[in-house]
Amino acid sequence: MLDAADLTRRIALGTVQFGLDYGISNPDGRVGRDAVAEIFRIARESGIKMLDTAVSYGSSEAVIGSAMAAGGHDFDIVSKFPPDTTVSDFDATLRGTLERLGVRQIKAYLAHSFASYTNAGLRERLRRAKNAGLIRQVGVSVYYPHQIAWLLDEDVPCDVVQLPFSVFDQRFRPLLGRMKARGVEIHVRSVFLQGLFFVTPDALSAHFDRVKERLGSIQKLCENREIPLAALLLDYAAFQPEIDRVVIGVARPEELCQNVGATCYAAQVRELMPLLDGMAVSDEEIILPYNWR
Repeated sequence: MLDAADLTRRIALGTVQFGLDYGISNPDGRVGRDAVAEIFRIARESGIKMLDTAVSYGSSEAVIGSAMAAGGHDFDIVSKFPPDTTVSDFDATLRGTLERLGVRQIKAYLAHSFASYTNAGLRERLRRAKNAGLIRQVGVSVYYPHQIAWLLDEDVPCDVVQLPFSVFDQRFRPLLGRMKARGVEIHVRSVFLQGLFFVTPDALSAHFDRVKERLGSIQKLCENREIPLAALLLDYAAFQPEIDRVVIGVARPEELCQNVGATCYAAQVRELMPLLDGMAVSDEEIILPYNWR
């Protein structure tokens, strides 16, 4: 059974909000540099050791590099190269990432697009970068289970996979065991569905009519059980035995403190796991934010 420290270590800090305005429930926009510095301090003191970023996250890599240098921090960093990266410009793209971050090596470099990872030439560039000691792991960010199935069926080398997972989005559950059997490190994102879980159902557009009742039920469950909604959502993902890291973004330092505090509700959430398993939504118009209207 995971203890509080184990749950906290499974958290990876997502940083898209450091470089872009992001999130359906985020009214504050991009995180300021002073707030980033405080978030990093809290993360390190809490035992969070991993950051997740991408070239496509605006100024995120540069903000991370500046904050790490100023605060003397040393995080494991996962970054992603853009979908339009070609074989010929891969090396320059990776150098740019390392320079902006101010490091000689990062934990992992992922293809931000599955199509990029199907390109044998780009996989070879990743392999060379790994052999050169510039990255420790290679991998890919995916949206669909069939993409993971292809990696497994074709036996394509992959150290890390990042995929969406939440109380609503449980599509990848049947494949988690197969990935772990291959030694794949599994990182999950979108446990808060870009903040959708925190929005009052009546405030949502008609696009979400199909899940408003279910969303309200989850919010009411937390209210009745006196469990913070963020704690329920975060612990639910962290309790999945195959998942290694849960990537969460924060807009303010106090949000990170609240998320770290999610471990205090672990026992209560564990009791609710069977109920939450039954909350899965199969409608990709709902569980994939790029389909939202």
